[in-house]
Amino acid sequence: MDNIGHLLLIVVLPSAFVLDLLIGDPPSPLHPVRLIGKLISSLEKTLHRIDLRGIGGGFILLCLAIIIPVLVYSLLRNLIIPFSPVAAIILDTLLLYACIALRDMRDHIMPVVKHLKNENINNARASLSKIVGRDTAILDKNGIARATVETVAESFVDGFLAPVFWFFVIAATAHSPFSAAIAALIYRTVNTLDSMVGHHTTEYEYFGKPSAISDDILNFIPARISVLFLMISSFLLRYNTKEGIRIFFRDRLKHQSPNSAHAESFTAGALELRLGGPTIYDGEVINKPFIGGGSIYADAIHVIKAVRLSFYAGLISVVIAELFIVFSVFIFRVIKS
Repeated sequence: MDNIGHLLLIVVLPSAFVLDLLIGDPPSPLHPVRLIGKLISSLEKTLHRIDLRGIGGGFILLCLAIIIPVLVYSLLRNLIIPFSPVAAIILDTLLLYACIALRDMRDHIMPVVKHLKNENINNARASLSKIVGRDTAILDKNGIARATVETVAESFVDGFLAPVFWFFVIAATAHSPFSAAIAALIYRTVNTLDSMVGHHTTEYEYFGKPSAISDDILNFIPARISVLFLMISSFLLRYNTKEGIRIFFRDRLKHQSPNSAHAESFTAGALELRLGGPTIYDGEVINKPFIGGGSIYADAIHVIKAVRLSFYAGLISVVIAELFIVFSVFIFRVIKS
């Protein structure tokens, strides 16, 4: 890779991050993640139509849902790069930007905060129901606030840190902005698959298992390193970092998912809250364990603090990842010279 290529690789991650902060997630029907969602839905219907509803059908869905977007993006980029290598890097930046959602998480959370502040519980429930799978109809003010804090913590990992992590891993090793952007695309595709078919229901228990297992694998490291960035963020914000670390080590595995409670446990401790507990999904009570040993009384201030915690953790993760990418490029050039 020449000097210009190295320079272009270095600017992809910070540029995508700034775009996310400034613009957020544009509500366009051509958004890559929305297109992937439509593709998954179409593939699922086709596989069900030919009676491929078990693990085999789920594996085919996983493979096709990954391969098709990767091929389409590769073809588009290969058509562009002979005319303008810079335009191809811009395309990589836009793809990474589409795969991260730190600002989008905040934008979905703030209506809940607004309604909680105004004591409009019905509207707060309605806003929360748009971003969570649980039943919100019986939640009181405290329950709404706690559920929103849980969502913020979980979204930090799968909505932001994980795609950034996989972009960083490939960028720092392969020194290819195209390959790194593809890594983020694959992660986002698998995560979208998990959200659509990775459910423990009669219909999806086996069909969604390949997607659910793949999502668990890709989130394994990001979930566990999330505490490092959350810890620094908590320290800078003067939250209860010591309690966050204690609860993290105590409660990080208290979840059906092997990854979901890591960021949530630290957040619970840092905000001195007790999260989790019995939750209703589709009219059925799921006895989830409690996470954290703090108060069950939460409000809009706790949600705002959780958003700040995730925002600063996201910023810190990008800065650290970028420093490593720059260092890896420098070492690569030294070795090649």
